Amino acid sequence: MPTLLPNWSQTLPWDMGEIHLRQAGRLATGILLLTLGLILAFAVLKQPTHKRPISTAVGVALFPVILVVGLVIAKFATSIQRGVVWLTFLAVVGHGLMMVATRTPRDPARKATWAECMAGSVA
Repeated sequence: MPTLLPNWSQTLPWDMGEIHLRQAGRLATGILLLTLGLILAFAVLKQPTHKRPISTAVGVALFPVILVVGLVIAKFATSIQRGVVWLTFLAVVGHGLMMVATRTPRDPARKATWAECMAGSVA
């Protein structure tokens, strides 16, 4: 299975052997996704403290724009393609976290719908 991780190897201390990042790719990717999920969960639990610098419609429309621009740059910059793909991924995740952290607070007096309760329980 192809992986975007670099072919790094690190010698462990106390003569415990070596670890190869590319061979541990699924584990490293899983840990990265778990960390991002926990950051997102804590961002949702916390009340927004800042006002969103752009409107919600513009923020949602920027997701595919960031993705397409990053992939087009990666297509033509083949020497640094892996780095561009990672930077595009981090830009999309960072933009998503910014959108969640600066959301408009929900009115506590409004009752939750069935769909909101189910989405919250799944999350």
